[in-house]
Amino acid sequence: MTDQVPPNRQPILNAPSVVVNAIIALALVHVARLAMPVDSERSLLAWGAFIPARYGRAADGVLYSFPGAPLTDLTSIFTYGLLHGDALHLIMNSIWLLAFGTPVARRLPALRFLLFCFVCSVAGALFYLLLNQGSLIPMIGASAGISGLMGAVGRIITAPVVLGQVDGRPAVYRQRLAGLGDRRLLVFAGIWIGFSILVGATDISFGGAAARSIAWEAHLGGFFAGLLLFGAFERPNWPTRKGKNG
Repeated sequence: MTDQVPPNRQPILNAPSVVVNAIIALALVHVARLAMPVDSERSLLAWGAFIPARYGRAADGVLYSFPGAPLTDLTSIFTYGLLHGDALHLIMNSIWLLAFGTPVARRLPALRFLLFCFVCSVAGALFYLLLNQGSLIPMIGASAGISGLMGAVGRIITAPVVLGQVDGRPAVYRQRLAGLGDRRLLVFAGIWIGFSILVGATDISFGGAAARSIAWEAHLGGFFAGLLLFGAFERPNWPTRKGKNG
């Protein structure tokens, strides 16, 4: 069993440190961006945002040269998730990260949690690229990685709970993840897919027209990556001490 925090010493924010630190890191990146001169901020966007036209001719048929290429052709697929259009965009993503990152981080070691987020973010960017080839509109935001966390949470909350005992005390064992054909999981996925497409149809954006910070394609790519790949990232069952099933 894990040690219990005394009632008078309960943490103010009951979330894994890796989630809290990730939110702080995103906030620091945004503050640093705001402190930059306008020209430097635009350069940061050109270097760090995900732009489909980097990977071929733009929609207008022109083959553009982007700052930092070819290095940024590789790095922007990661760095776009660290940038946000404005404070509202950052706050919304931080809330979602706290809500969906917490249950996932409790099942993964910190480094594996971060790797999982990056994989989902990359999957979101690739799916966005597939459906927006040649687009010159920069895409930024952590939404794709957070959508992957939501896919993982779908596997977790639809899994059967297994109760047992450790040293004579009640314990909840790490339950097997729900199968991908589970009806509840399919309903959960359908709701998120519908919501993502609805957001895309309403053309909601943050940070003005210069950067597309909400993209339903990236949401779906990240979500399906999280849904399909979460099982491969999980560590062995806990608690580690053996107990008898009750």
